[in-house]
Amino acid sequence: MTSPRGFYKAIKKTRTYDVDEVAAWFQAVDRATVERIGTAMETYISLNLPKAIRSKSKLADYRTSPYVLMATAGALRLDDVQSLSKFLVDIKLYMGLETSFGKSIESVVMRQYPTDLHRATRWAEPEEKLAEFALLKGLSNEEKSMKRVDSIWREIDAACIDGGRRHLLTIKSGTSTINDTQVGGMFTAIRDNHKSWLRESVQNYGVEGIDVVIGLTYGTDRATNNKENQILQKLTTAGFAEVDRVNQPGVLANADGTVRVSRSIGVDYWAYVANPEDPASTQHAFLEVLLGLAVALQRAHTKSDIGAALNERLDLLGDAMKQIRFPEGGALPSWIGQELGVSELTWLAAAINAFFDEVQT
Repeated sequence: MTSPRGFYKAIKKTRTYDVDEVAAWFQAVDRATVERIGTAMETYISLNLPKAIRSKSKLADYRTSPYVLMATAGALRLDDVQSLSKFLVDIKLYMGLETSFGKSIESVVMRQYPTDLHRATRWAEPEEKLAEFALLKGLSNEEKSMKRVDSIWREIDAACIDGGRRHLLTIKSGTSTINDTQVGGMFTAIRDNHKSWLRESVQNYGVEGIDVVIGLTYGTDRATNNKENQILQKLTTAGFAEVDRVNQPGVLANADGTVRVSRSIGVDYWAYVANPEDPASTQHAFLEVLLGLAVALQRAHTKSDIGAALNERLDLLGDAMKQIRFPEGGALPSWIGQELGVSELTWLAAAINAFFDEVQT
């Protein structure tokens, strides 16, 4: 049995930007795939981005940490309501898209792979997971929460069949997405459910085995918080062992090899998505995704009213912030006005909003 010592070091390889390598990847990009991704993402962006922006309709929707807000506003010298409003709209848009875009990656981009050039089924949510969710229809949120405890397929976000095996992906957006609680949950899910995943996959699809992959859609091995590797290390105490630390670092398998578990990050993640059987041949796939998104953004901005939606929110937030008034007529201690200027009071007013749901007008 391989010693656990050195496990993390073996799988945390350094990825160096090599101009010649990247140039070769660009040459390998399939234009038809880029076009397909661009078309799918354009539809998603044109429909959902303005809707997401307009969904924030009141001051409380732009609430953020009052402490970080005041410190950031001070550092950036956001001295007036307009500049502070723009900052809040921008940061909330980023935070909102970080979550929703991750979901769109799963639902839109993943469906474009593996390409038609490769003999495999396209990535999609497992039928078994959809069947579990169907059983929750009509239940209250509280009842759904109780039932989800018994879910077998909850941690599996996408599946496809390639090379005689069924590939099961649990997708996390980035390098610091997984926390300690999720480590325990994902470890437990794989430990407790991998036999069920294997049995149902063999019965329903006639495959020889399954590959369970923890996928991070961007980043590098060295840039993660190491949580995905902790899940793998924990699995070595639950019937899984390293396959080959030198030639296949980070790949675990059960005793007969019917279940393999690994993690895939950034370039390697998209290479695996594009060709689960031979990821080494599709290292360029992440460029197809980025190029497809660039094409989609170019088209979406000429067709949709994203700019108008942002301007509407900016005006709305600016007007709402002006409604945050301090008590007048000497109600404030005199030293506050003596110590703090207009800029500091503007930041203070915005920070106070974090503690209230509505502003009385």
